[in-house]
Amino acid sequence: MKSLLKLSSILMILSAFFACDKNPATPSFKSLMIDRDAKKSAVAKKDEDAMSAYYKILESDPELSEVHSNIGVLFMQGKKIEDASKSLNQALKLADQHKDPKAQFVVHYNLGVFYGAQKKVPEALEHYQAALELNPTSKETKHNIELLIQSNSSDQSKDGDKKDSDQKNKDGKSDDKSKNGKDNKDQKDKDQDKKEDKDKDKEKKEDKDGKDEKDKKD
Repeated sequence: MKSLLKLSSILMILSAFFACDKNPATPSFKSLMIDRDAKKSAVAKKDEDAMSAYYKILESDPELSEVHSNIGVLFMQGKKIEDASKSLNQALKLADQHKDPKAQFVVHYNLGVFYGAQKKVPEALEHYQAALELNPTSKETKHNIELLIQSNSSDQSKDGDKKDSDQKNKDGKSDDKSKNGKDNKDQKDKDQDKKEDKDKDKEKKEDKDGKDEKDKKD
């Protein structure tokens, strides 16, 4: 599921990047040219080249939320969770400030992917729902929501099976302990009975010996 979510995320942000002409943070022509190279590098899996290109864009256009979002996805691919979180949340902050629905949609979608990859289901669903409100026709968003719910149901089922198994093992150990305790008690009772029988036999023998000795004297 994780790989599918990541792939969908990359395709979405690259296709949506700089798509909104009404964005108050309009990219310069230079940034557009650099972005073209960055997209080529990202598609070719040259993450370091893409990252360098995106940071170069931010030098002249620091408020482009889409760039921060793309950087966040690259960090996510590199397993740099904290850096990814910072970039994606900065992207969302800028998209909200500029009131750019297309940028907001992209960032919410990518945050859904981000939290979904970490199995933080409530957070992921929250951002996917926000993305869906901004773009109700998004098949990718609906698909990822379905995948997330299915995966979560499967994980919960596995957790339930594990708890049942652990409880059975615990109950089995308790039964063994109880059985061993009963066996030990039974053995102690047997030993006590043997001791009492032995003492009785000894008393009988002593009584008999005493009687025999008395008869001899008489």
